[in-house]
This record gives sequence, structure tokens and C-alpha cells, in this order.
Amino acid sequence: KIGFRNKLAVQEGINRGDAKDFRTYIGTIMKYTAIIEGTGMVLLSFYFVPVFGFAKGLFISMFLSISAFCNAGFDTMGNSSLIEYAHNPGINLVIAALIILGGIGFSVWFDVSNLFHATAKMKQNPPLMRRIRSLTLHTRLALLMTIGLLVGGTILFLIFEYTNDASIGTFSFGDKVLASFFHAVTMRTAGFASLDYSTITPISMFMSVVTMFIGGSPGGTAGGMKTTTFAIVFIMIYNEIRGQSNVNLFNHTIPKNVVRQALIIFVALLTTLTVGTSLLLLFNPGTNPLFLLFEAVSALATVGVSANVTASLDTPSLIVDMFLMFAGRIGPITLVDSLIRKNKAVKDIAYTKGSIIIG
Repeated sequence: KIGFRNKLAVQEGINRGDAKDFRTYIGTIMKYTAIIEGTGMVLLSFYFVPVFGFAKGLFISMFLSISAFCNAGFDTMGNSSLIEYAHNPGINLVIAALIILGGIGFSVWFDVSNLFHATAKMKQNPPLMRRIRSLTLHTRLALLMTIGLLVGGTILFLIFEYTNDASIGTFSFGDKVLASFFHAVTMRTAGFASLDYSTITPISMFMSVVTMFIGGSPGGTAGGMKTTTFAIVFIMIYNEIRGQSNVNLFNHTIPKNVVRQALIIFVALLTTLTVGTSLLLLFNPGTNPLFLLFEAVSALATVGVSANVTASLDTPSLIVDMFLMFAGRIGPITLVDSLIRKNKAVKDIAYTKGSIIIG
């Protein structure tokens, strides 16, 4: 049994707007999760069982499959993570697929699944664009942002690291593309590493900071600000420059309260990141500042990667890291709200309008 208040909290967490057939919906999520993770385990076992034996190889495959789908980033390979398998397309692509499926959001799964089922029942397949337009606004935006970040991240990393012999410069062209794609996927809050991040160029590391901060899509297993939140804030700024007061997307106008929430989440996360990075810089004056920014955003976005800095941090820095991870997982606003004791109801007071010059 689940109470009404907890039901609302779970609805918010999985990005579901209503409570209709709620138990069935949760059960379906669990079923598909088991199927996807089980399939990943079977596929990975073809690579790990011959190397580690049946029992250990199967356990490693199961562990990696669940960790990848949940965007956790833990592995049983030691400090090297998946660097040893950077040239193995099977392992890289299976884990990348699990990361993407886990981070895209449960509502997107079902929306796309319903589209396929509806199309299969039609005697004549409708045009592709008509089928895409039948998806919900959220699904279209989440898919567009995910594809854009993955393609753009892969191309930029390939360009910036192409001649860097410390990272992928000595790889064949196919392996360079594979490593660049895996990097673009894992930087979306997954946490696996097929490269030593302390060896990549500063521009690649900064681009990784940006993609980690954006994160995955809402209602899934990923962290970060979320793709749709970033898109709304970006469109709001773009429209403001054009003199458009509304945030319009795919012939829909986004409600102002949703735009306001997106902006608040963006500012709250950016503020938390700024404070966390400042504290790490204060406690570690001799460490590369870009490495510390990478460390802070990795913790806040619950990614879990590091430029070989974590092991050298002192206790105060580790406490900052832990706080950022905690705040990033439940949200800075939720964390602050839970710590403030409310003795009386807050009134939404409005006074005479005042004017302040900004910009």
C-alpha cells in the first residue's frame, strides 16, 4: 500500500502526471527494468564469462548491467574501470545502450512503445513526421536533447582529442569514434570510464563539465539538471533576446510556472556548484582548478568520475564531495526546504510595484 502523499512524491519522481493505473504503471516499470538489465547481463556475459569463468563472469556481467542501467557508474574492475576495454565495441555499445535506456526516462519508454504498438495495428504506416508528432511534447523534447547531446558530444570530443596521444590519438579511427561516443554517453551521469580523464585536453574536460551539469532526462535513473530543464531555460533566454515573452516549443506554449521552476532549478544547481567548487579550491590550492571543477560537477550531477583527484582529497574536501552528491541526488531546493523549520504558514504577499534598473 502507498499513501496519497507518497504516491504524489513517486509520481513526481517518475515524471507521471496522474495516478490512473498507478500500481500497474509501477509494475510495468519493474518488469521492463528486469528485462533490460537481464538482456544486458546476457550480452555482457559473452565477453566476461570466457575471461573470468562462469560464476565470476556472470556476476560481473550482472553487476555492470544493473550499474549501467541505473546510471550508477560502479564497476568491479578496480581503479582502471573500463579502460582495458576501450577497444571492445561489444562491451562499450551494450553498456552505452543500458545507460541511455536508464537515463531517458520511464515515460519516454512507454510513449515510444505505445507509438510502435499503435503503428503496428495500422494497415498503412503513416509518414514518419506524423508519427513523431503523435508523441507527447515531453518525449519529443527529451529525445531531441538526448540525440543532440550524444551526437554533438561525440563529434566535439573526437575533434578535440583526435591528435592527443595521451587519450585517443594513437587509436584507429573506428576506436576513436567508439571512445568518443562512449565518453559522450557516460558523461550524461553514468560514471564509467574508458579513458583516463586526467589526460584529456582542457577544452574536452570543460565540455564534459557542461554535459555532466545538464545530465539525463527527468523521470529516469540519471542525475544532473535534466535535459528538458536546460532546454526550457535556453529557449527562454533565446526568446527573450528575440523579444518573445512566451516559451514556445513545437507549436505549444510552456506554462509560466514550469518555466519559473526550470529557472529556479538551474540557478539552485549553479549556486550549489559554485559554492562547492569554491570550497574545493580553498581546501586544495595546489590542485588544478579545472580538475576540481570536474570533481565538483561530477559529484553534484551524481556522475562519479574523477580526474584522479578524489583519492588525494583531505577530509574537509571529501565532506564537500559527499554533500554535493547528496544535494545532487535529492535536489538542492528539496534539501534546503527539509532543513528549514516552518513555524507558520507562508503568505504570498504582494505590495505596490517597484522599479529597479537591471542589465
